Amino acid sequence: MAVVLTISAPTKQSYEAVMDVLDIDADPPRGLICHTACEVDGEVSVTDVWETQADLDTFFETRLGKAMAEVGIQPSQPPVFRETFNIYRG
Repeated sequence: MAVVLTISAPTKQSYEAVMDVLDIDADPPRGLICHTACEVDGEVSVTDVWETQADLDTFFETRLGKAMAEVGIQPSQPPVFRETFNIYRG
């Protein structure tokens, strides 16, 4: 079943720094269905949809966690993981 990750970054600049390290365009992670980011109250809210929890866990453990540590950021709130029962692809 697909899963949704919601996580925050303290600023747009820190989000962009993590994205630069990840280089998703050149090396897309297995299982990523959709990635969005928007500014909310001065922070960046990121929402991803993943094919499986295992795909998300692998990405978090092997790439995202390391990229965040390299840039030196911590989310202001713990990441939230949810199963989703419906995905619409337009």
